[in-house]
Amino acid sequence: MSKKEMTLKEFEYQYALGSMSNGALRKLAEETTSKEILTILSTNKDWNIKMRVSRNKHTPKEISEELLSHEEIVIRILCIPDPEDIKGNKNVGINPPLPQELINRIEDEDKKPEA
Repeated sequence: MSKKEMTLKEFEYQYALGSMSNGALRKLAEETTSKEILTILSTNKDWNIKMRVSRNKHTPKEISEELLSHEEIVIRILCIPDPEDIKGNKNVGINPPLPQELINRIEDEDKKPEA
């Protein structure tokens, strides 16, 4: 079997989430600590939900990595943490932790004088 069968618990989550508005799903993506719910929400078609999942510190690392390498460039860009969030707090609240090279590049870009 090529696809993993859904458990009863996963089905119940899917069913419950399917009845919620996008606004409620966005809020849930920001606030939930449930790795199962975050994993399900990461597959939602709404880019805003995916972005919020990627920025939730409880999102499993593998899900964050998937979002940061999503086939749609818009999703990849939106899932990159805001540089303001990492200044002075390297990797705090960032999921997955950013590579030091990327942090250095962000900080170097910030030091460049505006044209």
